[in-house]
Amino acid sequence: MIYASLLLCSLTGAASIDPSVTELVNEANLKDFVLFTDGRTHYLATNVAHAGTDTAVLYGDGKIFYASHVVGYSGAGDGSYDLSVSDPRVKGSLYNVLLDATQAKIQCGPKVGAMQVVPQAEALALFNQASFKRSPREFGAYALSRDEEGSYYLVLRGRFPDIESKFRVFAGPKGNMKELKLVNVVSDSEGDIFSSTKGELRLILEHGQSWWIVKKMRTPLTVVPVENNQALIHNDLGVFLGQRYGTPCDDY
Repeated sequence: MIYASLLLCSLTGAASIDPSVTELVNEANLKDFVLFTDGRTHYLATNVAHAGTDTAVLYGDGKIFYASHVVGYSGAGDGSYDLSVSDPRVKGSLYNVLLDATQAKIQCGPKVGAMQVVPQAEALALFNQASFKRSPREFGAYALSRDEEGSYYLVLRGRFPDIESKFRVFAGPKGNMKELKLVNVVSDSEGDIFSSTKGELRLILEHGQSWWIVKKMRTPLTVVPVENNQALIHNDLGVFLGQRYGTPCDDY
């Protein structure tokens, strides 16, 4: 396989590995990554042998690389590959990396960027000094509702095991949502209840139904399926505005 022949030297430096991705990215398997750059401090590292894991694609500025989740991949038999990588901002929630032994083409929706392979010695030297971290997108959409006046109610939940019990709640019109100081007081098979410390505000989610309660006033909400509205959530509501996701679509 072409990629195995490009980076076979072991690392001799002290690359910094985020404990949360240590099992997937370590000095033993970093030698199998192929590094590409556009010459503008944007770097993409790929390891097709790890396709199907959260670290077949790493992206960063050469000093810090963030792990991405590869959803699917295919090989053409000539040493070229097509990787489908998760990014909820893109239509279909995926961007594509088309690569071979010399270059990588990145397609984020209608935007396309090109990168060239980094020579082996230069790539290894850079890896030896780099840090490797999990995605900077700590929270993902958990539930979304809206009222008849166009105000949305968005619940985010931690995406990783150490923060999956953490929730954040936002409310307001598209593009101007504000975070509410609500805590998750109930979370079971019947649904979730988020409430303020004084009990004046509550958001209730139950079996495809949702209510917003201010003191004793109960407003029924329309549940908006999260899985069908990722672009709305990540591009239009404003909650994730300005946040980097650790993927090439941050820059392309």
